[in-house]
Parts: sequence; C-alpha cells; structure tokens
Amino acid sequence: MGLLEALLVGIAGLLGGFVNTLAGNGSAFTLPALEVFGLSPEAANGTNRLSIVALGLVGTVSFYRQGLIDWRMGIRVAVPTTLGTIAGSIVAVEISEAVLDAIVIAGLLVILGLLLVKPDRWIEGKAGALAPFGWVQAAAYLAIGVYAGLVILAIAHLIIVDTGKYLI
Repeated sequence: MGLLEALLVGIAGLLGGFVNTLAGNGSAFTLPALEVFGLSPEAANGTNRLSIVALGLVGTVSFYRQGLIDWRMGIRVAVPTTLGTIAGSIVAVEISEAVLDAIVIAGLLVILGLLLVKPDRWIEGKAGALAPFGWVQAAAYLAIGVYAGLVILAIAHLIIVDTGKYLI
C-alpha cells in the first residue's frame, strides 16, 4: 500500500469514527474503504471490528463513569447478543464472499428503509419507562447478534428500533 492509499484509508477511518460518534454506522465508510484498498471482505470485516471493540470499551467506561449503566439490564441484553454474535461469526467464516456481500447490501438496504420510513425516530428521544425484558426481546437481540457476527454494519440502528414493548 502506498502513501496515498494509506492516507485515504486513514481519512475513511477518521470519517467512520466521526460518524460513529454522531449517529453510528461509521462502518459504512471504513468497511468498503478496507475492501477497496485490497483486503478481502473477510479480512476487512475482521479488521473493522478492532475499531468497534475499542469504541465499545471507551463508550462503556465513559457511561460507567457517569453512572449511566444498568448492569442488570446490560447482562440481559449482552447474553443473547453475545451468543448470536458467536453464531454469526462462525457462519461468516464459512459462507462465500458473494453471500457475505449480499448480506451487507441487504443489511444496508434495511437500515436505509428504517431511516426513510420514520426519520424522526432517530432524532427524537424516547421518554417513559421501559417494559419488562421478555422472550421477544431476547430473540430480537439474538438475531441482532447473529447479524453483528456476520457484518457489524448498522447494529446501533437495529438496537434502537422500537418493538412497542422494549427498545431493541
């Protein structure tokens, strides 16, 4: 990789980090950039996850310091999401590049549809108490985890979607 390519990948990384901080889905910039500059979809996907882990750790520490983490609810959400992520990661390693690309495109189209159908949902805050966590929400987080294990694109948007009973 030459200097120009390294600079462009760095710019994509900065842009992705900026977008992640404001609204999430910065992987929409970083993942394609890594592929354009020569990484296979699998290697780009794996490399992209390093920044996601770092972002998650920094965010968790920041929210913890502000006293904003409900650890009991976090565990309820983390268990099915983690199990799904493990399953999705195993599948991601075994499926073909064409199928993985189709999943990326389908995922981005679903998120685009969610953003276009009710754009105010992403701007306005949610007020009121959340309903108890149940099996429907656990299954939704499991499915989100599987998708996250395959391709991490737009997971924050999927988690925000309101099922009518709980924020997922």
